[in-house]
Amino acid sequence: MAFVILCVIYLAFISLGLPDSVLGIIWPEIRMEIARPVEALSGITLVIVVFTSLSAFLSGRIIRKTGTGLLTFLCGLLTAFGLIGISLIHSYPAMILAAIPLGAGAGAVDAALNNYVAEHYKPRFMNWLHSFWGLGAIAAPLLVTALITSGSSWRIAARIIAAVQLSISLILFLALPAWKREEGKTGNTAAASSINGVFSTLRIKGVLSSMLLFFLYCGVEYSMINWTASYLIEEKGAGLVYAGAAQSLLFAGLTAGRILAGFIVGKTGNRTLVYTGMSFALSGACVLLLAKNPLLCAACAAFIGFGYAPIYPCMMHETAARFTNGANKDITGYQVAAAGLGVAVIPVSLGYASKWLTLSIMPAGIIALLAVSLLIFRRLNQIT
Repeated sequence: MAFVILCVIYLAFISLGLPDSVLGIIWPEIRMEIARPVEALSGITLVIVVFTSLSAFLSGRIIRKTGTGLLTFLCGLLTAFGLIGISLIHSYPAMILAAIPLGAGAGAVDAALNNYVAEHYKPRFMNWLHSFWGLGAIAAPLLVTALITSGSSWRIAARIIAAVQLSISLILFLALPAWKREEGKTGNTAAASSINGVFSTLRIKGVLSSMLLFFLYCGVEYSMINWTASYLIEEKGAGLVYAGAAQSLLFAGLTAGRILAGFIVGKTGNRTLVYTGMSFALSGACVLLLAKNPLLCAACAAFIGFGYAPIYPCMMHETAARFTNGANKDITGYQVAAAGLGVAVIPVSLGYASKWLTLSIMPAGIIALLAVSLLIFRRLNQIT
């Protein structure tokens, strides 16, 4: 039964990856239709990540009331409804409203499933979990690009992704009885009680440093996700096909790297893989800053994604090892919430900075923030 639940969790992470990569690739089409500047994407991103952070922060309490299985199903429905809403919009305010369920659905399920896998499975399964997120994130821009270049509108593309999301949600619903049995056996039931309050949990040694690290790293990762297509089109003179390919190659690098990390993490350990991944991503960002050829830029996106691959899952799995006082459900949620705030602040800041400095600031910002993240990660390892 544990294997069945793991398969369901992996499917849920495909569902989580689908909407994450869609907005960046359809935004150039949307903004032309609703007559908004390129940086207006930052406002939508802000709404998504605020609700992502809020639902993630509350996820520990929600899990205790609903269980992980029911929460996963409900979050899948929310993100599907968000995509349907985006496909129907005709104004910027309407798009802001449609973005709310995307964020609310993503945050809680991200925290819940990461915590469940960290508690019940070995590190390799965590890396493979996030590679399934990558499968969804690869498939979505490929499908959307193919539909748009063949003459379909971005609205049809968004509805097709929403239909896939609803299909996965149906499978999650059918798996609820298996979830109930497994959560009952492991003691992860709705009756479970909270170990610590919010402030006592935040005072645990290393929690704030870990949250800061997630804030910085996830802001850097989503800067690439949000701005790769626009950066290549508006700064490198690439066409939509090259931009769409680069977006997919970014997620291809993430996915391939996580599959590989799953095979080697047992020998290297989580922390070594995080150091290695950050170094790879730094190198790729430096080349992207200087590259002019669209093909080389696309290759850089793949290389950066490969470097990003083990960072989030390894840091997340390490949570159970760093914090062994029974508060890991809440700490996982707080880390996801901090990651969401990073996604809100850093890509949005780069977006608004591009209004004055152009999008050429994007790879330089990634280089600087990855360097800071390396220093914080070293410090966190010392104090935990």
